[in-house]
Amino acid sequence: MGCRGLVVDPYDACLAHLPEAFRATYLAGLAPDTEINHSGTTFTGDLLHRLLHALRDPNSGRPMVSHARFEAATFSGDAVFRGAKFAGSADFRRAVFAGSAGFSRAVFSRAADFGGAMFAHDARFDNAMFTDAAFVGAVFSGDAWFGAAAFSHDVHFDHAAFTEADFRGAVFSGSAGFGRTAFSGSALFDGAEFSAAANLRGAVFSGDARFGGTRFDGDARFGAATFSRSADFRRAAFSGDAWFDAVAFSGGARFSAATLAGSARFDATAFSGEAAFHRTAFSGDAVFRGAKFAGSADFSGAVFCGVATFRGAAFSGGAVFGAATFSTSASFSGTTFETVSRLGPLACQGELDLSGARFRSPVTIEAATALLSCVRTRWDSTATLLLRYATADLTDAVFEYPLSVATRPAAFTSDRHPVDESALTGLDPRARITSLSGVNAAHLSLTDVDLSGCRLTGTFHLDQLRLEGRCAFEAAPTACTGAAPFRPAGHSGAPSPRSTTGVPPRAQPAGRPRLPGRPPNSLPPSPPCTAICGNLLRTPRTSRTRQTSTTARWRCAATTATGPAPSARCSPCTGPFPATVCAPAGPWPGSLGPWPSLS
Repeated sequence: MGCRGLVVDPYDACLAHLPEAFRATYLAGLAPDTEINHSGTTFTGDLLHRLLHALRDPNSGRPMVSHARFEAATFSGDAVFRGAKFAGSADFRRAVFAGSAGFSRAVFSRAADFGGAMFAHDARFDNAMFTDAAFVGAVFSGDAWFGAAAFSHDVHFDHAAFTEADFRGAVFSGSAGFGRTAFSGSALFDGAEFSAAANLRGAVFSGDARFGGTRFDGDARFGAATFSRSADFRRAAFSGDAWFDAVAFSGGARFSAATLAGSARFDATAFSGEAAFHRTAFSGDAVFRGAKFAGSADFSGAVFCGVATFRGAAFSGGAVFGAATFSTSASFSGTTFETVSRLGPLACQGELDLSGARFRSPVTIEAATALLSCVRTRWDSTATLLLRYATADLTDAVFEYPLSVATRPAAFTSDRHPVDESALTGLDPRARITSLSGVNAAHLSLTDVDLSGCRLTGTFHLDQLRLEGRCAFEAAPTACTGAAPFRPAGHSGAPSPRSTTGVPPRAQPAGRPRLPGRPPNSLPPSPPCTAICGNLLRTPRTSRTRQTSTTARWRCAATTATGPAPSARCSPCTGPFPATVCAPAGPWPGSLGPWPSLS
């Protein structure tokens, strides 16, 4: 195969094949800041040294080149461009560096293109200065040193292949592209600065990836990147958005003490090893929608200033949220916790949403939050909810084992340090439950909670509900303290021919005794109701707290026919007999069960 080197004008051969006399004449005619073109030429170490020596500036001692073209050139020995200054463009596309390539402290004043270049051994660009630089598709078979290099404009390493890459302390003033770049060894970016956008989408890190203390002033995009070993982002600062969607972390992922000022997205991200977000600060929204945590996930001391979303996430290992604080809301809707034994203690100024979440193992949830939603939450084992300030909704919650909900009287602590509850100061620390609708209360225990506004419609097995401590209920309406049965104004005393329950009115049995002074078919006297509407009864004899019966067959005593109607908020009342729902104002709802025999 013939020589591909560019012919040196006015000769008929490339620089490598020129006769020595012609070569010496050509080199002697060169001067600093001269434009050269030796594309396709094969350079030995000695020939390159002679060429650069001819271009050396006598004042600075550095080789100075105007435009330099070495496209598809081959450097069979070491290529030493250390300290060289390229005033014009530098073209090294598809160049082959068979030996070491040394560009340390080189200055590229205009575009430098190493696209498709092959570096068989070490390539040193440490402390080099670039304007526009391109290494698209370049292959670095040895170590690639870019430590403290400065890129004043855009730089592209897309589709490049690195063995060991060192970018520690590098400064990227323009956008930096590492899309689909492959790092087979370690990738070191500790202390690097990205002033504009950093694109590492689809990058493959087969070795350790270190971004400790790295500063990202623009958006940082790592979407669909793969980290086969550890990924270290400790103390990294993200001023723009940080996108880690669909990233695969096979080793440990460490973001401890990192700061993320913009939106942080970890949608569908897979954490196969440890995920450490200890004391990480999320100033914007933090989205972990559909993320998979196979190992332990540590969010202890993390600060979420925006909305935090873990919707549909799965925690197969431990999930630590001790002393984590959420300034707005935190959503764990549809999240699965496989082996989590403790969630919290955490503080949430807004709503802590556990709707549709599933806990497969015994768990203790400790939360100081304004709102707690446990709609359709499922506990497959025993669970304890220790709450402060919370207004909780347990509608349609499912638990097959004992579930305890209690107010924690003292502030939460984590590692002997108090959890920051300052955002909730001024609220009543007692936990409140607004709804138990659709809940099977057979395994439910409530301690020191406020049930005054609790909705019990559709609650099952209320007679087995355990109440301990001081549980507050709605005050008994005045309509429930009289002894006369309630009859709406205009009621004749005879049972209504229509019932809202769809059950036809029962006929007066023949021979039923009639009370003296009462007209036929009048209602029998109701037993006095001494309950606080909402499930507690303190009997005059024992003053013991009793639980409500759900067999509701008696109508509580109400007002006279001309008195006011009972409150519409009156929940199932209890007296010495099983209770029923107090009749609201309006049409007579009909009998709810057979009247007792007066014989």
